[in-house]
Amino acid sequence: MSDEKLSNPKDAVGSTRIDMSLLSPAALMEEALAMTEGLLKYGRNNYRVVGVRASIYVAAALRHIWKYFMGEERDPKTGIHHLGSARACLGVILDAAMYGKLNDDRPPKCAGFSEKMDDLVKRVEHLQKMYEDRCPTHYYETDESKVNTWRTWNPKLNSTSPVLPDCTVTIQLRDETLSTGVAGGFNWAHNPDDPDDDIIAYKVE
Repeated sequence: MSDEKLSNPKDAVGSTRIDMSLLSPAALMEEALAMTEGLLKYGRNNYRVVGVRASIYVAAALRHIWKYFMGEERDPKTGIHHLGSARACLGVILDAAMYGKLNDDRPPKCAGFSEKMDDLVKRVEHLQKMYEDRCPTHYYETDESKVNTWRTWNPKLNSTSPVLPDCTVTIQLRDETLSTGVAGGFNWAHNPDDPDDDIIAYKVE
């Protein structure tokens, strides 16, 4: 009989323990950089000794999140990523709470707040139903330009122009014909009598 173990005993319990390897190295590095600034400004572990106010760090985290969301990746003075700073702020709150050094100055608790947010799901679903026939153009930072970007179109699902009527667009019909003109001058709906006249793609000029 072999003395070789069929499995490592630690494997049996490993899945029930916190898996620290799930943490993102990229996020941890940016958070560590933000914490380094705090170390240099206020001293290591200061929040574990002097304590912190929850509202101060929540407000700071939100400022960093909004700066990132509005297009600024890093603080122009420190070079620290705003999301790294936001993580650091939230981490300080959790750490201070664990050490009993958190001044919990949050507003009075709102009973049923989560339920109230969940109730809005029905209203969102109502709005989605109202505008299910629309196919609007959405704009994002990653889109350098909507110009000359072909977008697919399904006239059986959408019947009205996805852009303003006076916008200049080039359309492609099902028969591969191309035409350029103002959006309001084209029929965006499905043509059951001649499906080859259906618009299947467009781009803003």
